[in-house]
Amino acid sequence: MSESKVKALFVDFNDTISPSNFIQSFSSFEDQTGWTGKQLGKAYIEAELLNQLMCGLINEHEFWIGVSNLTHLPLEILLQYAQIIRKTKELDLELVEMLMDCKKYSGIVLILLTDNVHEMFADWERKFHLRDYFDYIVNSADCGMTKKDEGIYHLALKMVGVNAPEALLIDDDENYLDVAKSIGFETIHFLNRERLSCELTKRSLLPVG
Repeated sequence: MSESKVKALFVDFNDTISPSNFIQSFSSFEDQTGWTGKQLGKAYIEAELLNQLMCGLINEHEFWIGVSNLTHLPLEILLQYAQIIRKTKELDLELVEMLMDCKKYSGIVLILLTDNVHEMFADWERKFHLRDYFDYIVNSADCGMTKKDEGIYHLALKMVGVNAPEALLIDDDENYLDVAKSIGFETIHFLNRERLSCELTKRSLLPVG
């Protein structure tokens, strides 16, 4: 197995190292409002409110005021919904340990690359001690652009000091993988830990066996 050319491993946060279990938690919200989480998400995505939030153009409170105006749902209930989102986030420690093994074995730099919210992500960063694991954290809300934009990848590469062919992105969203691939990144579509372990071993980023 040849030595990997990858020097920097970029990893997604939402639904990759941090699974969410919203469905059961949303039952009380649905009972109160008649809205499912999926319906609410569709409404604020179509109104571009989520994109503005993820780009740091509005803060979290302004976002929920906008959602309240859009849906006519009481702001108080929407703020409770925000707390549900905060509380249902978890960290897949087994996956994080695998990434740390990659770092020890191959000497790569670990970067967390996320489309996220200033306030909410700051809570998760503290809760999960993310800076103990990652050398760099790149959040869309700090950059003014999301992972749909090539610019965030160029910015992250410059920050780390590597070229695109030396970078590998792990993400559950194929749309973001396509953007990264278009500028020269290697990519892995995240499906589960087992498949990821095989892909990292193939690239000599983890030892065989």
